[in-house]
Amino acid sequence: MKQMGGIRINSKSNKGTDISTSLVSTSIDHMINRGKTLSASFIHIEPRNKYIIVRYRVGNELVLGSKLPNDAYEQILLMVKQKSGLDTKTMGRVQDGKMLTDDGSAILVNISPVIDGEKIILDIRSQINSTMTLKELGYWGDNMYLLNKNSQAERGLIIISSQDKSGSTTALQTIASGLDFQGLTIASLGSDIENLLPKSMKIQIIDNTLSENYADESRLKMLVRRNPEVILISNPKNSKILTTSLSQSNSRLICIGMLGDSATDMLMKLIRVTDYHELKNLKAITGQKLCKKLCTNCRETFAPSKTELKYINQYFGYLDMNRLNILERSALNEGIGSDTEDLSTTISAINRFFRASKTGCSKCQLTGYLGNINIVEVIESDRDNLGKIMSIENLSLSKIKDFLSSNKFISLELDGLVKCLRGILDFNDLREIISKRAGII
Repeated sequence: MKQMGGIRINSKSNKGTDISTSLVSTSIDHMINRGKTLSASFIHIEPRNKYIIVRYRVGNELVLGSKLPNDAYEQILLMVKQKSGLDTKTMGRVQDGKMLTDDGSAILVNISPVIDGEKIILDIRSQINSTMTLKELGYWGDNMYLLNKNSQAERGLIIISSQDKSGSTTALQTIASGLDFQGLTIASLGSDIENLLPKSMKIQIIDNTLSENYADESRLKMLVRRNPEVILISNPKNSKILTTSLSQSNSRLICIGMLGDSATDMLMKLIRVTDYHELKNLKAITGQKLCKKLCTNCRETFAPSKTELKYINQYFGYLDMNRLNILERSALNEGIGSDTEDLSTTISAINRFFRASKTGCSKCQLTGYLGNINIVEVIESDRDNLGKIMSIENLSLSKIKDFLSSNKFISLELDGLVKCLRGILDFNDLREIISKRAGII
């Protein structure tokens, strides 16, 4: 056992054991608590050639915290990625996520490639407390209306699909806070949501012979027999939990948080493993992707070039400028980007976008960004007619998107475009997201 800077980390001899995992988790908690004590805004965990350096940003200075042994690096990086719902196998690429803490808040996480590996940045300024609203998560307009309406239903299944585990769990928690006012009996399944809803009905199985997957399946069946009015499930590992939820949601509301790229991708996966008769209880599927918010104090505006407008037209196809103008006006009326009251569009043109300042400012700690927000999409079974979708010949993801785009559906990309127009997102960040989803990069 080694101890440096008050933080204990196991050496290689115990690497990968349960004790090692526990100590790494405790050490991360110690870093966060020390950051709070110092009134720090960020914690930087950086790999070096011979050691790991932990530094805290206090004001405009980086204060040295600890130097940790190099053999702890992989354990810390893996633990942070797992807690943030990030891809543990991806290296050399920027990843953003949220890490849930024991008190029900979440810390924003950034993983960035550096010379000696990957640098971890924990943003502890903007801890998100457990009472986030749908608007704070990024929902507005039809997307917020549809999710609100279906989460108030007496029965049915709602799937919250997010690219990070904590994102879907936070949305489940928000739904639960609204249902709690109605005095409904709420049950929870899955450690993430169970920890955030300590008063919810739970089932504990003390049987070491059962695998984790089978134990969760058994717990769900036992919860159903107790007949709660609402069941919230976070990040199920067993696919049978989804099929069981589909069948059991004919007499109660069940909401499941799952890892997924988007609502359309999740719908395609469901269609592949079930039929329309089994999907009759499906109410809605949401998709979320966490993005960095621009610092409103130092962000910059710019007029889109012909190349950028051409890119938008190529990706979105025929973009109805009148509809885009109506969406932007609606977003402004709902307080999305309310710090700037003038519109970025007319009924015939896009006049401006926003981008991060290259130098940043003291408010955003010179980063150009301050906080995070989701881009979102919602598929509703009634409005979007799942029956017609499933009757499409040689159904594919692109055909689902084409069908949905013919009605009032607001995709992740279109929601992101509106938030770019409102000064919340950097257009270049959205362009990178769109390109990745389209397989361009």
